Amino acid sequence: MEKIIVFSILYCITYLENMKLRSKNEVLMEENRELRIVKEEYEKVLQNYTKLAEKYSETVEVIKKYEHEISVIKTLSTVAFRDKLMELASKINERVHGGKNFIRPNEVEDVVKNIIGHKFNEKTLGKDLYQAFSYVVRTIKYSKDSIYPVIKEVNVSVEDATYNITVEVDWITEVYQTPLETIERGEGDCEDMAYLAASIIQNYLGENKDYEVYVFQVLWNGGGHAALIVRHRCGTIAIIDPAGKYYTGKANTVEFNDARDGLLKWFEYWGINEYNFRKAWFVSVIGEAYIDSIESAISFLD
Repeated sequence: MEKIIVFSILYCITYLENMKLRSKNEVLMEENRELRIVKEEYEKVLQNYTKLAEKYSETVEVIKKYEHEISVIKTLSTVAFRDKLMELASKINERVHGGKNFIRPNEVEDVVKNIIGHKFNEKTLGKDLYQAFSYVVRTIKYSKDSIYPVIKEVNVSVEDATYNITVEVDWITEVYQTPLETIERGEGDCEDMAYLAASIIQNYLGENKDYEVYVFQVLWNGGGHAALIVRHRCGTIAIIDPAGKYYTGKANTVEFNDARDGLLKWFEYWGINEYNFRKAWFVSVIGEAYIDSIESAISFLD
């Protein structure tokens, strides 16, 4: 009988100790879960900090790039000095506005040789255009723009043989890269991809006058995007949108369609309609055209 009592007591003690251990284990598991959550949050903060540090470094490099030019033009007269500063400001601000100077066929000669292997050929046009689309999609990672300085105003005065310079600067997050910069970085946003694709196709077309290459940029309520449009002189178009992974045609072949049908389908793809459309513009190697409605965009291409 005594043995039974002893065993019973030992069993109870063991059971209670086991319950305590289970309770402690649950507490430890909960603390472990909380630690994992804290670790994940820390990793996110660290990642954001790293990206911000990279953007800051890029901005510093932009400013350093022009320090030598500033030191040279300081020796000029006040008027000439201000003119030179404004010229420098224009160079900096050019990246904010984009435009025809960012379609640069000569920068991508080697790319055309490597991915297409030849210049314009009517028989292989659809597949060649697809190769240009595929190259940009495969090699360029989508990334948002870094912060960038915009020179709003420059004032210069001289006092005691010393230049007093006042520069009004805004910082923005919408900036254009050259095609070569996009290739070297391996990343860019929709405009950068569109200008790179436009440069490749413009180089491929060479002196052919039957086709026109446009970077098409559109803004609507809540969004904005850029793609490439190749227009045949008869009014048909092909749309190549690397950032949107969209093109007109079938598997591995870009095709030309009626301008109205092609453009409206692309607008539908992005949820753009006559009610939320704000404005758009076409950019080619010869200039720019601004559009205030969907119908105007269609008429421009017809």
